[in-house]
Amino acid sequence: MKVADEIADEIKECSPDELRRVLREQAGIDLAALAPAQGRESKSTFWATDRAGTVSVLKVMPGAAQEAAGYLRTLDSVPARLRDRGYPAPRFRAVGRVPGLAFWVQQRMPGAALDLGRGEPDRAALARLLPDLLSLNDAQAGLGTGTRGWPGLLTRTLTTGGDGYFLHSTLQASPAARDLLPVLRRIVTAAVRPSRPARTSFSTTSPRPTCSPTAPRSPA
Repeated sequence: MKVADEIADEIKECSPDELRRVLREQAGIDLAALAPAQGRESKSTFWATDRAGTVSVLKVMPGAAQEAAGYLRTLDSVPARLRDRGYPAPRFRAVGRVPGLAFWVQQRMPGAALDLGRGEPDRAALARLLPDLLSLNDAQAGLGTGTRGWPGLLTRTLTTGGDGYFLHSTLQASPAARDLLPVLRRIVTAAVRPSRPARTSFSTTSPRPTCSPTAPRSPA
């Protein structure tokens, strides 16, 4: 039997078939098929088809700490409360950790990407959906867990850039984003509205709005 370090090294660059084998052998999850999601999801998202033909979403976190799966399980009540408010939060079907990564399998939500295939969103669809997106954002109020450092983190990210993400130098080089930066700085500097903080990331290239990890369930 392979030791944990050997399995972890394999996972770093494993194919969907190899990942399916690891999940079967190490976590008892037997998938009929596994395919990368086509939404530029940083190679962390897969369409997972079980033996009954049900398609779910598999998310993986390579290099996750030992406590990662336990942390996901503690979020059990958050998505249930979101769903009570009409928020389309997916149900978790499995969560766990194998050497090298943490993972969760969640319900596949209905919907389609807003990306037109050119890296550009469908602006007409965005304009039509914006009121609903803002309502979904408001529905999250008061349900957050963990530290309360988000306002400061949000302000710093939008005005000066993030640590390894939302890099202003990269955005400045993009004609599509360059003009947006001064607008963001001006809005954030003027005020951060407490009634509508940004709590989630609605990606126009994702087949669903993405939000913080929701209620996991243990694998069968």
